[in-house]
Amino acid sequence: MYVTGLAWVDAVGKAHGEAMVNARPVATMVVVKDLIDERWKVEIEAEAVIS
Repeated sequence: MYVTGLAWVDAVGKAHGEAMVNARPVATMVVVKDLIDERWKVEIEAEAVIS
């Protein structure tokens, strides 16, 4: 996860934890200066395997 400031870290971490409570994925969060669109505050990259 890429967040555009420390102010977003707690909210993003909480939302991620609630959404992924059953999946328990490995996750990394980093603070970045900017994303492509200045309106964006967080970008999440995810991959999934469905069998």
